[in-house]
Amino acid sequence: AYYEQREEKKVNKKPVREAEKTLKTEKAKKQPEKAPEKKTEAKIEAKPELNYIPLEEVDKDSPAAHSAAYLKSILEKMGITELSIKIAEIENGSQLLIEGENLGVVIGRRGETLDALQYLASFAANAKQSGYYRIVLDIGNYREKREDALKSLADKVCQQVIRTGRNRSLEPMNPYERRIIHTEVQKIEGVDSGSVGDGENRHVVIFPEGGSLKRTD
Repeated sequence: AYYEQREEKKVNKKPVREAEKTLKTEKAKKQPEKAPEKKTEAKIEAKPELNYIPLEEVDKDSPAAHSAAYLKSILEKMGITELSIKIAEIENGSQLLIEGENLGVVIGRRGETLDALQYLASFAANAKQSGYYRIVLDIGNYREKREDALKSLADKVCQQVIRTGRNRSLEPMNPYERRIIHTEVQKIEGVDSGSVGDGENRHVVIFPEGGSLKRTD
């Protein structure tokens, strides 16, 4: 898969390492210890087709342009110079699409580096904003491909739970990815899902409908 490609050339990842640590800390703060819950996370709605335009055609004083310029400077410090950035309007903000060769290193393991860069880009966009301006960062349609992979995983695990009658725990995921799993599980009769764990260890458990969320395999 595209997002699993590895960059052979050495790059300087120091600009995003601290962001990754900060992002994990922020997520942990926002996710205090909770009792197991059942499908309380919001449903994911169908996404409209995005109309991307080149960065050069975007108002230089806009939050999206500030975000893209800051992002580009970080990538250049990582040694990644052959790239382009396109911007599309989304609800309450913009989505930035990075295009170029060998960008797997920018995505990172399970998208962690991409999330960290998005975190930094969001700060840049909101530096001079009175309200919150949303920034979503994508590379080579990674987000869409990851969503498709998660839906397939949910379908496969649901069938295993139905066949065996046993709970199945998935790997830890961020809130967005857990919502994708929960939404997919809701479409399948005979199974249910919930999230358990704290911070980076929070994960989805799929179990037989009417069963117990706490009992895992």
